[in-house]
Amino acid sequence: MGSWSPSLPWPKRKAGQRRIGALFAFGAAIPLASACFEIYCEYGKHVAWLAGYVLILAMSFLFYWFRVRPKGWQTRYQDFRALAEALRVQFYWAACGVPLAVSDNYLRHQEDDIGWIRLALRGPSLLGLGAALGACRTDDTEDNVSIRTRIASHWIAAQHHYFTLKVTHYKRAAERTDLLAKYSLIGAYGLAVCILVV
Repeated sequence: MGSWSPSLPWPKRKAGQRRIGALFAFGAAIPLASACFEIYCEYGKHVAWLAGYVLILAMSFLFYWFRVRPKGWQTRYQDFRALAEALRVQFYWAACGVPLAVSDNYLRHQEDDIGWIRLALRGPSLLGLGAALGACRTDDTEDNVSIRTRIASHWIAAQHHYFTLKVTHYKRAAERTDLLAKYSLIGAYGLAVCILVV
């Protein structure tokens, strides 16, 4: 939970040790607040549990409002992920000998929001273009051709495998959801019939 989100200022970390991420704090706040509210409702209506519930939610809100929102952690993370994906594509294009620049072909419709990514990609794109053109100019020995072919086939095969697994996963999830909806409908009708009979 601390891998992508910025770390909290506590506890102090030792060398090589990760801090707890802010995402962990938000993830822990939900069950803690729910537990305080449930204990308040079910076990005697003690005001301390209700105060704990309100305090946890208030601390989460204040942390988000004064720390997360001003620094734009979520949007920064998404932008960095988009930049990393574009660099990955540029690397494979260069390795396969495709003389195209990602900066020239990258998300032109979102120029206002992520135009800085296209500007940041200009340097790596030039390097990738140079590498791709250099690979095309070198003698096309069997080794160079087979290396480029292996890289291209590995990337395409890996992408195909990944998306095939995702499609299978989504199909199974849709089938489970449909089955659950049918059972819920049958249960609701059965409950309605029981209530009418009684």
